[in-house]
Amino acid sequence: MLRVKNSLVLFAIVGVAAIGLWRWEHHGVSPSSSSPHEVVDAAQKQQATKAGSSEWARRLSARKGGDDLESATRTFKEASDCLLYYAALREIDSYVNDVRLDDLSNRTLASLENIDATSRRYLSIARQTEALCIGSDRTALLKEYINAILKAALLGSPDAESCFVISNPAPVDGREVSADLMHSLEKRYAKYAPLFTKNALERGDPYVAGSALYRYIASPPVHPSLLDDVPKADPYMTWRAARLASLRATPEQRKRLEGDLAMFEEQDLLGPEEIQRADAWARATYERDFSGQPPLDLDAQAPCYSSPELAP
Repeated sequence: MLRVKNSLVLFAIVGVAAIGLWRWEHHGVSPSSSSPHEVVDAAQKQQATKAGSSEWARRLSARKGGDDLESATRTFKEASDCLLYYAALREIDSYVNDVRLDDLSNRTLASLENIDATSRRYLSIARQTEALCIGSDRTALLKEYINAILKAALLGSPDAESCFVISNPAPVDGREVSADLMHSLEKRYAKYAPLFTKNALERGDPYVAGSALYRYIASPPVHPSLLDDVPKADPYMTWRAARLASLRATPEQRKRLEGDLAMFEEQDLLGPEEIQRADAWARATYERDFSGQPPLDLDAQAPCYSSPELAP
């Protein structure tokens, strides 16, 4: 046991050190820096001196004027990738400057495993997205994401519909959304989310299914919001899609979904025959379309990014 723990301490130290080295190599920022925004600022300043701005801006410019489904979908997903890139930079900077990581010897095995996995995850996201996103403007990214996701969803993109619903209503970089913009996004969400949810549940979307089911069993919100008045999805379609999602989910998530379904059933919104019919549809759909496939991580917002591997 001690040997295992010592190995994990080493892996965690290597992970944190790798983050610091990556910061220095790519952004010229010292690993000993204490500024929480220095990496992000350095990334932008580094590219500000280069002609042509960012690869993301170049691709966006090449698609200007394109109102087709493919262009809108690519725009919202690439903008989402780059918002995630900056979120990863923030987390990397916070990770390196966390003084609690200076001495890992008293950490539990579980916490060491988490440190190692988390540090590697942040680095993986940054490395995968850096070529596209470094030097991009976060204000422009957010604007393009907001416009493109609705356009793509209205044009019929299943991924855009799903992401619109589960992002609820701000993207991953939502901490930078102003109060006025958030109010506007909430109004927009209240207007369009019911339609997009209906479409997603009809096709058995596993990500939206969990969201729709949770709305039936969630505790009343503490703070009033425009989202409180968004109508809940049809209960039969919610059950049907959630049951299919549970068949496709990881074991832990399946257990959670089954527990949520049990709580939902107690509300007597569906009769036994309706539940039986919905369960039969879910089982038949799973056997026909998804049997033998690896489990889905339903907590990852895979539809929102250009690659499922990016989804946090």
